[in-house]
Amino acid sequence: MKFRPDHLQHIAAAKAGFSERTARRIETNQHLVPQPPAIRSHQGPDPFDGLWDSEIRPMLETHPGLRPVTVLEEMQRRHPDHDWDRLRRSLERRVRAWRSQHGADREVIFRQDHTLPCHSMRYAHGTLGSVAPASRRCRISPTWPTPASALPARR
Repeated sequence: MKFRPDHLQHIAAAKAGFSERTARRIETNQHLVPQPPAIRSHQGPDPFDGLWDSEIRPMLETHPGLRPVTVLEEMQRRHPDHDWDRLRRSLERRVRAWRSQHGADREVIFRQDHTLPCHSMRYAHGTLGSVAPASRRCRISPTWPTPASALPARR
């Protein structure tokens, strides 16, 4: 607020182009937005230290379809001295992260475009266009709603 030494606060604020309330906030150094606290990425020692590489990861590699709860139950059976119920969510996150990098590839789905013989359409000029001879095929876009009258009759 370069106008403040020569003018009153509300006049200096008006000349600077903002409200008197903003001028008060600037003068008390409250104009800066407080920064959010830093996100803690790691809160303590690794709960799966030694077990991830020696037991859990080999289990997931040999049986890729294992669910994290199944792995947790197996670890409870093998190591009853650990508190595994407390680590369930951590294990689910770790397994999901491992599968995203090293797991099996996801299935790819291809959209299908169906064709119907034109003689099965019972109207000449509708949303699907004009009817062509039965020897030709009419293409129906999968994004259009296909009216029931355009489909072949069920038996």
